Parts: sequence; structure tokens; C-alpha cells
Amino acid sequence: MAWLNSSSKGSDKPRGMCVEYDMPSIDYCIYIANMATDFGLKSEWSELHAWNTLTQSNLNRFEVKAVHLMGVTYQNKYSSYSNTDSPRPYLGNARQDSNSIKQALRNRQ
Repeated sequence: MAWLNSSSKGSDKPRGMCVEYDMPSIDYCIYIANMATDFGLKSEWSELHAWNTLTQSNLNRFEVKAVHLMGVTYQNKYSSYSNTDSPRPYLGNARQDSNSIKQALRNRQ
């Protein structure tokens, strides 16, 4: 999500508006992802506590930690992807041969 919401180098549009992209399946924890996006993918504990109280979500300890970790990860990745030509982090159903992977790694240096 951070990669799709960030913009590539020299662009003012988010990547999600410019490319088609398969997201990985997260069926087993979709409710956590939904809570994290409802919360806004922020990384502050105090805001998460306030949101949990105001929405009366009554998150358990695991859910609170998972939502917080998703927010922290999103914020870190968004800042590292913004205004760069970073390759997409998930390849989806596409298969890549070893030569294209080697070339992509060489180009990152």
C-alpha cells in the first residue's frame, strides 16, 4: 500500500493511479488490515488509544500491536518509496527469470 500511495521520482501522482497492481492475498488477517486503514495507518500509540476508545473497537492486545506495527511499517516504507524509482515490492502472479532479477539488482546500486 505504501508503494502504491507514494509517487515515483519526478511524478506528482501516486503509483496506484498510474499502474495496475496485484495485491497479495491477506484473507487470514483482512480484518486487521481494515482496522489499520480505518485508523489511518498512523504510528502514534496515543492516537491509536484515542481511536480505539472513540470508536469503541475494543481491540485486544494482539490487534493493538498488529495495527500499530502496520502503521509504523506503512509510514517507514512510504517515506522510503516516495520520490524514488523503487521497484514494486510484490510481483503477484508474474514470474521473473533469474536474469531480470540480476539486472534489477545491478540497477539499484
